[in-house]
Amino acid sequence: MTDASLSDGRLREICVEACRAAAATIDATNSFTPVSTKSTDTDIVTATDLAAEATIRTVISAAAPGSNVLGEEEGRAPAGVGPHGDVEWVVDPLDGTVNFAYRIPVTAVSVAAVRRGSPVAGAVVDVARGEMFSAERDGGAWLDGVPISVGR
Repeated sequence: MTDASLSDGRLREICVEACRAAAATIDATNSFTPVSTKSTDTDIVTATDLAAEATIRTVISAAAPGSNVLGEEEGRAPAGVGPHGDVEWVVDPLDGTVNFAYRIPVTAVSVAAVRRGSPVAGAVVDVARGEMFSAERDGGAWLDGVPISVGR
């Protein structure tokens, strides 16, 4: 299998799968207590952030071996040797960690696929509402699998 075998549509599907899996991990883990901080004392990381990113990395490594992952929590880490080395995944496993820690249900998971420096697919799930937004380059956008477009 070569990298070209992963169409933008397939990359979008992987983004959706990774987002859904991470949202399920967030729901199951529910660890609200900060375990560390990043740039400032208020830029917290919870065990749930770490678990959600680990889930995303597992989904990606199974679906696109050899891809690189740039995650908010673990940084850039090559997934290893494999056929998909020119795809990089940009991941925010729990966008809204402070909201999450204060039990404010406004959080999301974001995953994007970048091929040779150009974004080609992505997905964002609203964790509390379960709404999944996804898009692919030159292919459109979807809300929960139903095509969407801008209004006029």
